[in-house]
Amino acid sequence: FRSVSFKKLTDGELASLPELKDEASRAETFGFNNAYGALVDGRVVHVSWLFERVHSEARGLPVLGLREGEAEIGFCATLPEYRGRGIYPYALEQLCRIAASRGIRRILMFTLADNLASQRGILKAGFRRCGRTFMYVPPFSNGARRVFFRLFRLGI
Repeated sequence: FRSVSFKKLTDGELASLPELKDEASRAETFGFNNAYGALVDGRVVHVSWLFERVHSEARGLPVLGLREGEAEIGFCATLPEYRGRGIYPYALEQLCRIAASRGIRRILMFTLADNLASQRGILKAGFRRCGRTFMYVPPFSNGARRVFFRLFRLGI
């Protein structure tokens, strides 16, 4: 690539990403914008969200249950034509630097078990597997109620 950069995205930038249209609606759902983008030659080609403990009470957020000194990276999306080119690991590395500058000592991520491409990018960025998280949706709850088992907290 001629020029790769990384930055915090504004609400306007999120709204102007037709290829990554879910990102603008996430900011509305969460009630805040903590999205970051990887840009190639000035074009946003990847978006990742950084969630700190202060965000843990927001609606619709990831489920890892952050503790003091922890953050979560989630809702990562790379344009199809840029996948497999190192953009995702680059973005994760940049987010880890940002989090470390804020005193974050541990970054957590999770993927679906069959999302092997994301898992490869996460491992390439230097993360390691630390356990599993399971979600249980009680019958007849229509998905409205969920119980999360954070086995990674137990080293399982």
